Amino acid sequence: MKVFLVSLLCLIFTGNSFAADERIKSAEQIERFFLDEMKVSKPTDTSKFYFYNLAAREFYSYKFYDKSLEYYELAIAMKVSEDKTEAFINLMAIEHAKKREITKKTYERVMKYLKGSGKIKEAGISRYMNFISESFFSDKPAKDFRGFFGQYSKDKSIKSYIKNKEYKKALSLINDKSVYDSDIVNRVQFDLLRSLVLGKAKFKLSCKSTLDKFPNSFAWSMKVCRTLVNYQKGRTPSSKDVSKIKSSLKKQSESRLYFAVAVEDLK
Repeated sequence: MKVFLVSLLCLIFTGNSFAADERIKSAEQIERFFLDEMKVSKPTDTSKFYFYNLAAREFYSYKFYDKSLEYYELAIAMKVSEDKTEAFINLMAIEHAKKREITKKTYERVMKYLKGSGKIKEAGISRYMNFISESFFSDKPAKDFRGFFGQYSKDKSIKSYIKNKEYKKALSLINDKSVYDSDIVNRVQFDLLRSLVLGKAKFKLSCKSTLDKFPNSFAWSMKVCRTLVNYQKGRTPSSKDVSKIKSSLKKQSESRLYFAVAVEDLK
C-alpha cells in the first residue's frame, strides 16, 4: 500500500501533475494515467479504494461526471473498512450536476450508509443531509445547493489522520486545485503533508507567496512555511525549529499543536 500511495501521490501532487494540466481534453487521458500507475504499482484493495476516490475526484473537477460516478461506485463496491462517506455523498453531487436535481432514491441510499456506519451522528454530516432534505424534499423554498461534498467531514478527517500520523491518507483527501485559493492555514497544511509524503522533492509551495510578502512574520504558519522552504533546500528541522513553532502555536492557535508534531516527522 505504501509504495502505491507514495508513487501515485508523487505524480498527482507535484508540478508535473495532470491535475493542473490545461492539455487535458478527455476523461480517457485521466483514466489512462491512473490505470497505468495502478498496473505498475499492483495495489492492495485498500490502496485501490483510495485510487478510485482520487480518480473520481479528478473526473469531477474536470466535469466528467459519468466517469466520476463510475469510479465512486467502484470505491463503494470495494470490501474495505475505510470511510466511504465522500463516495456516497458525492453520488448526490454528481446527480445534481447532471440533472439539477437529487432523487429521493439516491438520498435514501446515502442515508442508509451514513446510518449504518454511524457517520450520520457527526454534526457536520447531519447538517449537510438535513440541508439536502430541506432543499429538495420539503415544501420550503429550495436553497442554493453547493454540490460537491467537501469540507463538512474532510476537515475533521484530515485533522484526525494528521494526529495519527497517517499523512498519506490526509493528503489523499485534499484536491490541490482548490488549495491555492484557500486560506494560509490550508495551504501550509497541504505543503506540510506533501513534504511528509514526498520528502525533500522539489515542488511549488503554495504558502511561499505569502511568506515572500511577510518574510519576518512571527505567525506560526509562516514559521512552518519557512521551515518547509529550508527543508526543500536539504535542511531537516532541528529541535529548536520545532520548539519555536510549538511556542507560536501555543500563543496563537493551541488547537493546532499537531502541526508541530508533524513537522518533527520531516526527515
